[in-house]
Amino acid sequence: MPPPRLAAVLYEPGCGRVVDQLLVGLVRSLAERGLKLAGTIQSAAEREDRCACDMIVTDLATGEARSISEDRGPLATGCRLDSSALEAAAGSTMAALEAGADLLIVNKFGKREAEGGGFRAALAFALGEGIPAVVAVNRSQIEAWRQFAGDLARELPADAADVERWCEEALAGTPRARTAGLPLASTAP
Repeated sequence: MPPPRLAAVLYEPGCGRVVDQLLVGLVRSLAERGLKLAGTIQSAAEREDRCACDMIVTDLATGEARSISEDRGPLATGCRLDSSALEAAAGSTMAALEAGADLLIVNKFGKREAEGGGFRAALAFALGEGIPAVVAVNRSQIEAWRQFAGDLARELPADAADVERWCEEALAGTPRARTAGLPLASTAP
């Protein structure tokens, strides 16, 4: 039986930067193999005048970087997510999926996705089209994630080798597997 086409990279609250770096490395490795990627990776932009960094997402299809943080002033400590910027990034991802992608990578299944927004539609589209997807999931959102994914996903530790191995298994046998140097058939038992 082929492996699930959806993988959750689980991480602990407060460890988002570690999983961000894991995804950056994964994207680099897969792009070097010539795979067509859709989705986003996240980085943090430190600001001297703020107590929290700005969240920047980079669109994997276009290379465009955009802030998804709302500037609420120097003393703001609560959620600063700019929902409209997040939805714009999700819309760009959906367009990339519709144009054809080998793999979807989503930097986070967060509160917006748990509520039905954000990248949730892109994840559902990828599943429906058989496009493998990797998404980082903070353990604080694990129940919402499990309600969304059910038994269609594999949960992985935030370990680069495990995530890359899952990608190779999920992509095995796809039309681009040969040109990307991936196995031609699933190695899963």
